[in-house]
Amino acid sequence: MRRMRGGLGRRGMAAVEFAIAGGFLAVAMAGVYDFGRASWTRMQVVSAAHIGAAFAAAHGFNANLITSAVTSSSALNTLAATPAPATVCGCPNGSAGISFVTCGTACADGAGASTYVRVNAQATYNFTFSYPYVTNPLVLTATALSRIQ
Repeated sequence: MRRMRGGLGRRGMAAVEFAIAGGFLAVAMAGVYDFGRASWTRMQVVSAAHIGAAFAAAHGFNANLITSAVTSSSALNTLAATPAPATVCGCPNGSAGISFVTCGTACADGAGASTYVRVNAQATYNFTFSYPYVTNPLVLTATALSRIQ
């Protein structure tokens, strides 16, 4: 069997092409991983706010217990219920949601304003790499609203 003269050169060229493309792929995968972790952290923050609102709907308003429910809902060590849970009053206004009013006032339909609890959750995420136009650390926040009366 005879050996082709150009065979060794073609294999070397493929190795060089792979080294160049592999570097770009590695950088792209690191970015996807980093932003994926940030997205997962955001989902944990949203879930914590919803868990706090659900706790308030089931057990009534107690700022300390709601804060505890928010912070213990995830293993994130930067998770906080900031600002603190608070009660607000509002009237349903059709498809637009809730119009916030002073507690004790009457709504447009004549009924009294309902009491809601507003639960906030906040956490910070530190990116592994630095990206242009992206603040580091990134502060992630979420708010959930639940009717309690």
